Amino acid sequence: MIQTYPEISSKTPPPNQHLAETRIVAQEIIYFLETIYYSASFLKTLPSRFTNHVSNKPEQQPLLTQRFVSLLETIYHTGFFLKTLYLFTASDFPTFAVPTILFGVFGALSGPVLTTDASPSFISTLSRIPSALLLIWTNLLIFNISNQRTPSSVAEDLINKPSRPIPSGRITIDRARQTNLILVPIVLTLSWAVGVWHTTLLLLAMQWMYNDLRGCDESLLLRNLLIAVGYGLYSAIALAVLSSPDTVVTTEGYKWIAVITGVMFTTQHICDIKDAPGDALRGRRSAPIVLGDAGCRWSVAVPIM
Repeated sequence: MIQTYPEISSKTPPPNQHLAETRIVAQEIIYFLETIYYSASFLKTLPSRFTNHVSNKPEQQPLLTQRFVSLLETIYHTGFFLKTLYLFTASDFPTFAVPTILFGVFGALSGPVLTTDASPSFISTLSRIPSALLLIWTNLLIFNISNQRTPSSVAEDLINKPSRPIPSGRITIDRARQTNLILVPIVLTLSWAVGVWHTTLLLLAMQWMYNDLRGCDESLLLRNLLIAVGYGLYSAIALAVLSSPDTVVTTEGYKWIAVITGVMFTTQHICDIKDAPGDALRGRRSAPIVLGDAGCRWSVAVPIM
């Protein structure tokens, strides 16, 4: 017996049916996107609506609600302020903080080559990175706030780096000054706690000469010297903090720090090329202004070769 199967229809659906189905799918997609858009718009305005509602009728709101709104505002302002502090150091963090921390890590792990530690612990060295990074960054923050808070620096940054905190309006000059008044004793206390207060004092002196005494504007050589010595002091702090507590930096270690200082003295002014318009405005005698663009580049290339 031969089994038969129902015949499959070869008829195709009318063309209007495909068009109708396509329209339905398109409408569903549009409705879905509109729902997402309006939901996102509502959620974006919800904090301000909620805050305004509470502030307009505080007596009608539960005490817990008012405290919750106050907590949200505190978190927001704290985050805003911390981001402002980071923006002060954003351009120098990868060129100052990161290399000096790496030098400190590898120097500490070198054992008796740069320190008196005969057998450094890899895990212990890595565990000291946060404290070293905090100390390096806070010192860098003091320097950058001092460097960016003067009227001439603000005028320069309006041309060279308008996204910095003061020219962008995130913080005022006076508030930046007050921040440094708090930071200096905190950093000195941290430095004393980890045994590098004397190096930090030297670093603060270099920063004072560079910014407040305007050593950065005095001459090309003095500007390079202050930056190079400061970089060497950052490296010394990183190496001391990342090494074991009972060890000290050897003579060979200080020789390496001197080499780094010399490299910075003969090469760092290449970074001034991009800031030449603002430097000319404030009368700073940087390398591109004194030597010209080509002369500045050759003055870096020749020592390297």
